[in-house]
Amino acid sequence: MPFPILHTGTDIRVLCLSYSVRGIEIHCGSPCTGDACPRCGRVSRRIHSRYERLVWDGARQAVAVALVLKVRNFFCDNPRCPRTVFSDSFPETAPPYCRRTQRLTSQPLDPLCANMRETHGVTFTEGTI
Repeated sequence: MPFPILHTGTDIRVLCLSYSVRGIEIHCGSPCTGDACPRCGRVSRRIHSRYERLVWDGARQAVAVALVLKVRNFFCDNPRCPRTVFSDSFPETAPPYCRRTQRLTSQPLDPLCANMRETHGVTFTEGTI
């Protein structure tokens, strides 16, 4: 079920929405039952562990929006692969080690900087942002 607040790729499935002190939290997971090892490419469905990853997606109507990704770690069952454990991947939404969604990092900051310059007299350089 698509939510107008969430414009992400097809690599996530929305589980539920909640509101907390951080703002709106969209709990998501992978729509697949398994994932491919990034090293050897072999698909695994054997889960090693799970954890939650918080990824910020900007603000809507002055309320912060965060994705709470339910990430699974899988065993790589290929005996020749040096990688024994790997995580779910969400390349369209949040690449590995990313703390912001692709959509948020690709948004231009020019309108925001112009607004801050007009209202508060603040100037920005490349090093500031």
